[in-house]
Amino acid sequence: MSELTGIRVIDFSTGIAGPYATRFFVDAGAEVIKVEPPGGDPLRRRTPTGVDLGGEDAALFCSLNAGKQSVLGRPEDAAIRALLAGADLIVEDFGPGGFDVVGIRDADPSAVVLSISPWGHVGPYIDRPSTEFLLQAEGGSVGLRGRPEGEPYQAGGRITDWVTGAYGAVGALAAVLRARRTGHGEHVDLAMLDAINASATIFMDLLYRLM
Repeated sequence: MSELTGIRVIDFSTGIAGPYATRFFVDAGAEVIKVEPPGGDPLRRRTPTGVDLGGEDAALFCSLNAGKQSVLGRPEDAAIRALLAGADLIVEDFGPGGFDVVGIRDADPSAVVLSISPWGHVGPYIDRPSTEFLLQAEGGSVGLRGRPEGEPYQAGGRITDWVTGAYGAVGALAAVLRARRTGHGEHVDLAMLDAINASATIFMDLLYRLM
């Protein structure tokens, strides 16, 4: 596919959600440069069983990051800042205050920054600890799992990460296409809670009103 040929993405994210979002861009023809922290993305070595991969990359990492270029560095490094010049989209998951969104956008008002975090960059929850279980519970889906007298449990498969990545790709693409047309970028602040709310709440409030 070549629909996004000429679009350049710098991806600072690790794990599943951010890399899944930028994998959509790769598949549509965009250039994606993955900036990994010193030592590399921890997902390179993560497996379900913890088996020693003997220096090879994990299958999930390979799937999420196929077709991307990869470099090591930090956002403040001169070489990395040079990569940001002219980028259409920058993806990060450092959390509130962990990435200079304002500075990046001041330097290039046409740039789009997609920030992925559990609770978003504004609001009362931004400093709250986060786990997959907490996000699913806040989204309401835990309320329909298990027996009333038993312990609650989450759905497996890191569904919050995958759903967030899909929503992130759509939101970022809309912002990038607008920026290419108008010259005005924006900060897309994506809370994982919002993604799971829209996908897995099963409309618990409505359900209980009808019971």
